[in-house]
Amino acid sequence: MNQQSKNNAFLEQFHIEFFPWVEEFEIYNSVISSDSCKAFSVKYNKTVILNKITFSQRYNLENFINDLKRYQKVKLHENILKFLAIFKQNVDEIIFINEYALDGTLRQYLKQNFNNIDWNDKLRLAKQLISAIKYFHENNIIHTNLNSDKIFIHKGDIKVAFQYQNQILNLFKYIQYIDPQYLQNFGTYKLNKSSDIYSIGVLLWEISSGTIPFKSELPYYYLLSAIIHGKRETAILGTPKNYIKIYTECWENNSNRRPIIQYIYKKLNNINYDREEIFIEYYKEDEDEDQFILGKKNLNSTDLYGETVKELELISSIIATLHKDLTKNNLPFTLASSSSTITNSFTQASMNAYENIKIEQNFLYNLNQLFITQFNTQSVSEYTTNAIIHCINKYMNDNDKNPKEILNQYYNYQCRYYYTSIIGFFYEHGIGTIVDYDRALYMYRKASKDFYYSHIDSFLLKENQLIGLVSLGLLYINGKGVRINQSEALQLFLKSVVKGSCLGKFYIGECYNHGYGVIHDARHSFNWYLNSAKEGNISAKNMVGFCYENGKGISRNHNEAIKWYQQSANGGNYLAYNNLGNLYEYGLGISVSYDKAFHHYKISAKEGCTAGQINIGHCYKTGIGTTIDNKKSFEWYLKSAEGGNNLGQYFLGKCYELGLGTDKDKNKAFEWYMKSAERGNSFCQNNLGRCYENGVGTSIDKQKAFGLYLKSAARGCVAGQQNLSRCYKYGIGTSKDETKAQEILSKYIKVFQ
Repeated sequence: MNQQSKNNAFLEQFHIEFFPWVEEFEIYNSVISSDSCKAFSVKYNKTVILNKITFSQRYNLENFINDLKRYQKVKLHENILKFLAIFKQNVDEIIFINEYALDGTLRQYLKQNFNNIDWNDKLRLAKQLISAIKYFHENNIIHTNLNSDKIFIHKGDIKVAFQYQNQILNLFKYIQYIDPQYLQNFGTYKLNKSSDIYSIGVLLWEISSGTIPFKSELPYYYLLSAIIHGKRETAILGTPKNYIKIYTECWENNSNRRPIIQYIYKKLNNINYDREEIFIEYYKEDEDEDQFILGKKNLNSTDLYGETVKELELISSIIATLHKDLTKNNLPFTLASSSSTITNSFTQASMNAYENIKIEQNFLYNLNQLFITQFNTQSVSEYTTNAIIHCINKYMNDNDKNPKEILNQYYNYQCRYYYTSIIGFFYEHGIGTIVDYDRALYMYRKASKDFYYSHIDSFLLKENQLIGLVSLGLLYINGKGVRINQSEALQLFLKSVVKGSCLGKFYIGECYNHGYGVIHDARHSFNWYLNSAKEGNISAKNMVGFCYENGKGISRNHNEAIKWYQQSANGGNYLAYNNLGNLYEYGLGISVSYDKAFHHYKISAKEGCTAGQINIGHCYKTGIGTTIDNKKSFEWYLKSAEGGNNLGQYFLGKCYELGLGTDKDKNKAFEWYMKSAERGNSFCQNNLGRCYENGVGTSIDKQKAFGLYLKSAARGCVAGQQNLSRCYKYGIGTSKDETKAQEILSKYIKVFQ
């Protein structure tokens, strides 16, 4: 029997018939792809998928029969999409019929049902997927095109579509799933079983997350390079750690380090969600990213641009090879034209990218430089952080940039380790995203690691680490995303000083000033501020002025205060402008000038300093250096309150309570008073106690009032001490105790004797 006879005999098994197929099917108005559609089969009395194959030099009838023989080996597996029959259209075309998956592709299923499935469902899907691929591999069949559009769901179960060799691998559409070694060595590297294992790793992550990998990623020419260099998706909270271990082993860059399918099958089937340790932290070290960083450790900003150009050339090479392969083999017009479109679009993209990449990189670089400057100039505090945020937002707005897109570009940047501190700052303060202290903590920890710049002479990387250390310390002080640990904060500030941070010296001064992790010592505090200021830190110069103005750790000297404030203000510190305004308003070491006071407050306020915003609000309220305008006063108090200043929140509450510049609203007044007291300000706690005692914007609760007076008094607030004494004297919210009332009053009198 010759080969043709053998082929015909084999095809008879699949009921080949010569008739117009359109008469046998009711075609739905549902095109799956250019060569597939959904239809109702009269013969089978069910909905099916019709797939058209057009033969060419590259793929002929004999190739198709070989594919069918391969399919015959795996057709009985319950998680492989069933092949039903073949209908010959003409000499050059054939129609084959697959069963229809009721729930669509895996990608569609996860998008529509992810909120309704639990981890037991996810594990079931994952195990079914692995079982199907294991069956392929054990029959020596390599799929080569595993992605969530090639895997189907029928009545909740996985159905893997068989891969026919006529189907061209769409590199750019499914780049996330493709073996990095194939991408890096396109044209010479042959896809193999290990390539399927890589795709499985990505699919297991997709099942865990419900989203397309790198869905919000930058254009393909960035993503290609990032994947080649080891970029992978981040583990999803709530995922079993053993599940994470499986997919991270699968997507290893080096194919020799990936496991075989039998190992994956065994490990996955051993997972029982109810007994698993669950991933709950963002700051687990990312080994793949670390390897990527090590590979790039000697790059400077010029080298980074050169590397990007090389990677664009790699893409151009891939496109050229792909297009040559398509045209050489006389593939159908639709495919050839599609290839041409891809080629032209990416060629144009490559040409544009030489300019666009540099523009984009320059913007990210310049914004980060601005952030570094402002972070060191303003420092981070209740009064100054908003000035940094204001400056960042203004720069993005002036350049018509969307904060969400900028955060995304930073986060997905192939050399993200340059920018982990600014990313952390965006997450901490909700720039382009919601506030996320866990993410901020994760990024600051990444930035603070010695590994990230110890082998590189790079200003960017050094500043990134120093800011990371300081920012991490501040999270420990304020308990953001982590338990308060002032000793740990002090150690982080000391570490930044050892590495050359004069800003770190400023924050050690803050520790001595407030007693963070060390005994309060005003003299030591002043000395640390002074050392930092002499090394050029602008924020420290402001604090040296503050110490001279108030006699903290040094004798009071208003002339010195003016000198240091002026130096800080000249350097761009907006709190220093506010403090100079105070000196002009009250005539401390200088002649009273309400106009100059108003001028300095206004500069401070406009640049986002919340203390300056409070004082400009006072100016409009009382007519200092300007005419009285309660509406403008209210507006400035609102800006300060929204910037997180607790006194600004208090004064805004007063505006609502008394109807100054706005309508009276005691409920809103109480809400802002509540916020003002949350940060522990003793004056604000006393005021909130007044609200509970008298029912201002809330129901009367004298026990809560007493508790707040107690807290306020313990922090040294005189008004709080007076109210606490009154509570004991008259039994307000507590038992009468005139002895305690007198003791508290005596302490208050001693203070003012």
